[in-house]
Amino acid sequence: MVVKNDPCDAAGVVFDPTYLSDVAAALTPERLTALMHSYFDHTNGQLTKIEALLASNDIESIAPEAHALVGSAGSFGAVHFSIIARKLEQAIKGQQLAAVPALVAELRKSSDLASVALVDWLKARATLASTVVWIDGSDVKHL
Repeated sequence: MVVKNDPCDAAGVVFDPTYLSDVAAALTPERLTALMHSYFDHTNGQLTKIEALLASNDIESIAPEAHALVGSAGSFGAVHFSIIARKLEQAIKGQQLAAVPALVAELRKSSDLASVALVDWLKARATLASTVVWIDGSDVKHL
C-alpha cells in the first residue's frame, strides 16, 4: 500500500497525511479521533447509499453522492479514493453508465484501503503523543 508517493503520480497515492497536518496540529488527540470516526461513519453511509442506488438502478442519483465523496475524501488525504469518486461522478455525467458498477466496486475497495491507512496514521500519532521524553544531559530517555 502506498501511503505517499510522487505527487505527480497522485493516482497511486492511497493516503497523503499532509492533507491533515494543519487539522491534526489544531486538535487534541481525542478530538482528532472523534473527527476521524465521524469521517468514517459518514463515508461508510455514503458508500452504502451509492451501493443501494446502484442495486436499484438509480444511477443518476449516484453522481451527487460521488461528488460529495470527492471533497470529503480529498480533505482527509484519501487521494486515490477521491480520484475514483471523481471518475464515478464523471462517468455518470458523461453517460458512460457501463463503467459505473466497476467504479462503485473500486470506490469501496479504495475506501477500505484509505481507511486502513488513516487508522494506521491515527494510531501512530496516538503512540507518539503518549510517549513521554525527557532529556538528561545529552541522553534522551523514553518513559
